[in-house]
Order: sequence, then structure tokens, then C-alpha cells
Amino acid sequence: MSHRLVSTDRHDGPGSALTVELLPPEEAVDFEFTAARLHDRALLRGAVAVQIFRVPLLAVPVGGCRRGGGLSAGPVTIALAVHGVLRGRDGFSHLRIVENPRAGDWRVEWGEQAPQGPVRSPESRRFFGYAPAGTGAGCLVPAQGNGPATVTEPRGSDHLRAADNAQHVLGREHG
Repeated sequence: MSHRLVSTDRHDGPGSALTVELLPPEEAVDFEFTAARLHDRALLRGAVAVQIFRVPLLAVPVGGCRRGGGLSAGPVTIALAVHGVLRGRDGFSHLRIVENPRAGDWRVEWGEQAPQGPVRSPESRRFFGYAPAGTGAGCLVPAQGNGPATVTEPRGSDHLRAADNAQHVLGREHG
């Protein structure tokens, strides 16, 4: 599925078109980076690479302890096209387009609203379904009712990342 846009911003000639299309998740430039940090790698089965400006970025659906996601899209016309290709896909509910005034661009978000505060906080990592930095520990999954959250353990050692520390900017994640 793809959305073809006629660009008014580019200078490669009149009527040049930009295409936003879905590709297999493994084609995303950030696939390995994101996959290594996800608590539940099974979510990658529903993930897609969203190709924008010839660069495929990973979009990971919600599920398990992953409660939301987002993708920086640049201009609002591209955000509208990204919204269009993700609309109706399992795990991409509550799609919305959000302006990022500090960066001067637009994001497409899905799932619940992301928590306020630092993007590298433990709360944000849990929200996006990432294993805690450098620990390989499980993420918190809300328990049924008003009881305490339960902790689930990750599968395999792929969540143990020595490089997963504060030097990696999660605000640039695309999943």
C-alpha cells in the first residue's frame, strides 16, 4: 500500500512525486536498533517499514506492554500520507497527527498518549515496550483491576544490550 504525493517543496522539476509506502519491517533502517530493545519481539510480526523520502523507518504496533508508538514524518502532507498507510492496520489504533513545534515538523502517533516527561525515563521505556536500559529485565504489564502491576520476563538474551544506555536518544525512536 502506498500514498503518492505531488511535492510542492522539491526542486527536481514540476510534478515530482513523493511516495510513502509500506515495506517489510526488516527493511527499516532502524530495525535492529529497535528490535534489540523491544521487550516483546513478537510485536515485530505486525510491524512495518514506512518508507518516507526513500528512507524506511520502523513502525511497531501496540500490544503486550507496548501502549503506544510514533513516527516523525516531517511536513504535514507526509504525516497525512503516513496516517493513511497505517489506518486500519492491527495494532495502530487511535492514529493521530501531532505537531512538534520545537522541531518544526509533524508526528504520527498511535495507541495511548505518551507520558509527559523525559523520553529516556523508565516510565517512557515501559510505555513504548522497551526493556529497562542495560538490564534485560521485563516490563511492567498492568494487572487486571486495581491491583499492582506484574513483571514479565523477556524471552532470550537479545534484550541485554551494553550499548543501551543514556547516550541513545529514545526521542529519535521511530517505533
